[in-house]
Amino acid sequence: MDIQSRTRPRARAATFRLAVAFLVICPVAAAGQQAGAAARPWWERITFGGDFRARYEGFFQDDRPARNRERFRLRVTMRAPITDEVAFGLRLASGSADDITSSNQSFGEFLARKPISLDQAFLTYTPSGFRALTLGAGKYAYPVRRTQMVWDDDVNWEGTYEQVAGTVGITTLRFVAVQSPINEVGGGGDAFLLGWYGEAGWSVTPHTFGVWAANYRFLREDQIAVGVDRSGLANANTNLLTRNTAGQVTGFASEFNLIDVTASATLATGHVEYPVNLLANGVWNTQAATGEDAGAWVSAGIGRAATPGTVSFAYTFGRIEQDAVVRTFNFSDIPGTNIRMHLLAFSYMPAPRLNLEATAILTKPLVDATGPAADLLKRIQVDGRVSF
Repeated sequence: MDIQSRTRPRARAATFRLAVAFLVICPVAAAGQQAGAAARPWWERITFGGDFRARYEGFFQDDRPARNRERFRLRVTMRAPITDEVAFGLRLASGSADDITSSNQSFGEFLARKPISLDQAFLTYTPSGFRALTLGAGKYAYPVRRTQMVWDDDVNWEGTYEQVAGTVGITTLRFVAVQSPINEVGGGGDAFLLGWYGEAGWSVTPHTFGVWAANYRFLREDQIAVGVDRSGLANANTNLLTRNTAGQVTGFASEFNLIDVTASATLATGHVEYPVNLLANGVWNTQAATGEDAGAWVSAGIGRAATPGTVSFAYTFGRIEQDAVVRTFNFSDIPGTNIRMHLLAFSYMPAPRLNLEATAILTKPLVDATGPAADLLKRIQVDGRVSF
């Protein structure tokens, strides 16, 4: 049975559930329209923001020439509360449109002008009669918590999502469903992401704790492997691939149904600017074709570097087997899957809205690497970042 025939029933079921939800919710929302809650016209309530980051980055590995480059990232955001129920968001970002997981732009290229792309554009609807519900559509920031083991910070999903959130006693709850087209095919089945997410958090003064879990189901994911191979997209495939007799990529050896589970804690230390942050994340691909199907991501840090004169330190360990996640969308600052990672990060805020940061990312393949590629890769980043 091919992938399309296996996944079509799931896609139809998800579409039916979404249609039922809209049929139930929309009449209630329309009845709860609030009039005149905002004292000013919506265009006077538009807010702008963004950030700019300048970076030096070096790559160092035994038996290979060192690589040095300078880069920048620019992001400009606009948020517009159209009514008490409807909001619009927009973000423009630097970087190549072919690089799904990064909005960095390298200096050089003979002093050429640098591209700016549409990074986000979305609507949200929170009906006045049911404030726990949010419906979103467009190209939007993650409505879920996650680590970069599975989803890079610069990826933005597209399509629709539904969120229900609320508080029961000291427990906050949030549930999200995501329907995100990945590749549209005329006359054929589309590559698609379906996501289901649940989160619970507790505030035990002065500490906070949280657990969250997600199921990410990729449909017709072979299109991703073929697209990366033939379309010049960044983040070369490191998942196990299938090829035809001519050597062309025809798809992944595995399907991808990811179970992503995380626990976190923020512990007060008596110094408001120096909480201790702990996180442990595990992911399993239940449809992997081999035993290389799991990943772990553990981090510990202290401090926020959020007020002038304060600092933060963090350490993250990652171990990602070859088919644990879809390489196209995970952390772009590591070589891919089949990797062991140590990440050290430092940040200092010398003045309001300005952070000076240094990061060291050390990676090495887990298995099946020979020659220079098997050596430890040391990636050093030094940043100056301002928020506005």
